[in-house]
Formats: sequence, C-alpha cells, structure tokens
Amino acid sequence: MKVRLNPLPLAAPRVVNIASLGLLTTLLVPGLSLAAPGEHIRTGDAVITPHVSLGLEYYTNPYHSEATGPGSSATGLNLSPGLDIRLGGEDVDFDFGGLYDLRKFVGDQDKGLDRFSDFSIKADLNANKQGVVGLRLHEGAGLKNQPADAAGSDNPFLTQTRNQTTGAVVVRPGPAFELNAGGLFEVDDYAFVPGGTTAGNRTFNTRLGYGPRGGLAWKFLPKTALAVDAEYKLQSWSNQVLVSPTQNVEYPSSSYLRVTGGMRGRVTDKLTVALSAGYGTAAFDATSVSDPTFAPNATGLQKLLVDLVWRYELSDDDRFAVGFQRDVNPSYFTAFMATNKGFVTADARFTDRFGLNGEFNVRGEAFKGQVERTDLVLDAKGAATYYAQDYASVSLGAQWVERSSTDLRVAYDDVRVNLMGTFTY
Repeated sequence: MKVRLNPLPLAAPRVVNIASLGLLTTLLVPGLSLAAPGEHIRTGDAVITPHVSLGLEYYTNPYHSEATGPGSSATGLNLSPGLDIRLGGEDVDFDFGGLYDLRKFVGDQDKGLDRFSDFSIKADLNANKQGVVGLRLHEGAGLKNQPADAAGSDNPFLTQTRNQTTGAVVVRPGPAFELNAGGLFEVDDYAFVPGGTTAGNRTFNTRLGYGPRGGLAWKFLPKTALAVDAEYKLQSWSNQVLVSPTQNVEYPSSSYLRVTGGMRGRVTDKLTVALSAGYGTAAFDATSVSDPTFAPNATGLQKLLVDLVWRYELSDDDRFAVGFQRDVNPSYFTAFMATNKGFVTADARFTDRFGLNGEFNVRGEAFKGQVERTDLVLDAKGAATYYAQDYASVSLGAQWVERSSTDLRVAYDDVRVNLMGTFTY
C-alpha cells in the first residue's frame, strides 16, 4: 500500500474594495473609526485588520512524486485574503484569525492541482482574566489539501478537514497560583486516493477525539511560571476498515494520555522560553482489528514527550528561535507516529524598508501499526521582503522540502519559488 503524509496588478481594485467595505461598516457600526491603510480599523477596544496577498508560485515537484522528469513542474497563481481581530480589555481578551487560500495553476495539464477550498480559522477567548474564576475557550478549524503522488486523479490530494474545540474553567486561589479544568473535542476528516490507485474516487474516513484536560501553574516571576498539564483523549474512527485495491486499511480504537511539566514564560525582556518534559501513552484496542500487530502500543522512548523552545528578541523586528520537540500522534493510515523535530527560525529588519526571514526544520517520523516505516523530512525556507509602505510589501521567497523514507515509494523532494505582494489595511 502506498501512503504518505503530507503556502500585483490587482492590488488597486482590492484597495478600493476594502475601503468601500470599511466606509459602509463605519456608517452601520457606531463607534467605529476608520484609519488610513496600515493603521487598521478600530472600534472600542477592538482592532480589525483585513489583509490580502497575491502572487505567483513555481513548483519543481507539485505532486510530490518519488521520480520527477521533464514537464513535472508547475506554476500557479495564489490569492490569500484574511482577517484578524484583536480585542484587549481589563477583563476580556479575544483573538480571531482567518485565512482563505486559493490556487489556480497555469496549463490544462495541471488543472487537477487547482484548489479553492483551503482555509483556516482560529479564535481564543479569555474571560474574566483578573477574577478568581475565569473561562478560556479555543476554537480552531480548517481545510488543507496536501499534494499526493496521484497525478492521474481528479483530486490528487490528501484533504484534511479539522475542527478542535477546547475549554476550561480557570480558578485563581491567589495571585501566583492558577488551576484549570476542562476538556477537548476534535474531529479530523480525511479524504485521499488509496494506494495503487491513480484515478477515480477517493477514500474517506473520520477520526473523533474527546476527553478531559487540566493543569496547575505557579508564577514564581511576574511573567514566568512553573506548570503541570495533563490530558486524556479517547479516539475512534467512523470506518474501522477501508477497502483498497492493494491492501485493506484497518483503524484500531485508541486512547492517549499526556502528562508534562516545566517552565514557560518571559524570563527577561528579550528571552522567552517553554521548557517541558513528560510522559505520554498511545494505547490501542487489539480486539478492534483483525490482526493484533495492527494495534501496537507506544513503548520505550516513544513515551517521552519534550518541548524545548527558546525565543530571543533583539528588537520588535529582529527575532531568533530554536527548539526541539518530541511527540506521539495518531496517523490517518496506520496506528500512530512518534516524531522528533528540531527547528531554527530568524527574522530581521535591516532598514525601514527591507527585511529577511528564514526557517529550517528537521523532523524524524516513526510510523507504527499496519504500516511501519521511518521518514526524515528536511524543510528550509526563506524570503526577502521590501516594504514599499507600512501597509504594502513585496516578497521573494523560496522553499526546499525533502522526504526520505525506508519506503522509497513515498520519498520526494520539491523546490518552490514565489513572488508575493501583500496589502494590509
């Protein structure tokens, strides 16, 4: 079975459209003040920031095929409108971010790569944040089409639709202590072309997860805390067995337990850290599948959870971060995957008008269950940005992604180059 896991001429009309929308909103919403482009829209304590990016992208391997040749590259147009809302007050914080991502490729041979449904939204509420009892809510949802090695398919993607909701009641018995107790509910829907199939219908499956979570934090410094967090999650699939032309895929029911502890927060004016380690389990019900080897439990170092992140800010525009993370997560084509990830990121603004950013990630993935393999993913990207105004910029970026694997059929590398223009109201 073959399976894989796996962002200018129109600127003027866009400005007119956003300005017209803002004028109409000003007339309809009392207290709304509209500033010049780049200064955002303000009403009360809320700051509303519309933005849009438009540009060209070039891919050397758009289908993530293990072998590439002449004619395998593709060029596409990318349009990404978005909206951010920030509300900050003495008692309530609210953050919202939404992005819609459209891609249209040049040439009839690449029209199967077109995608107009990618989006992501995130909302966070922190209510009564100064009181003895408060409330925190988080909602995240999105749809992502990731290229798959299925060039002959009408939908050559792994499509993941995700929704996650978490909530907690927060109790503050004193100025330095904080307790929280709540739960989570998440749904992951997957659609993909089964192994051995190059065209035709895709396979669908949905994973449901839910359970309690909670934590304790002690602020030994004004902006730094020692914390312990725990989470228990039950998971099940809508289809325990999916039929494939080459091999049926079985999905065992499972439960995950995570307990971590460490330090997080701002240590100095420039240094922010998140240092934690803990214990995690991934336990599977062998009776839910035909072969007990399809439902292995996490063992040994797979149970070790690590989250080490250092962020250093030289200034508001110059930042550097380095980190290492270990985790255990479910997989859409086998029982689970254990990951080790290291990363380095940097952002620098050299003048008022010119900036650079870069990022390098290395990730090891060990898949366990009906399908077992070990992958190594290297991901390097960077961009140079010219800020014509505070609200308008043009960037030239590049990204290289390589996946090597013990299963050579899922190995690939891809180089992407993009030229993007961004307008922020």
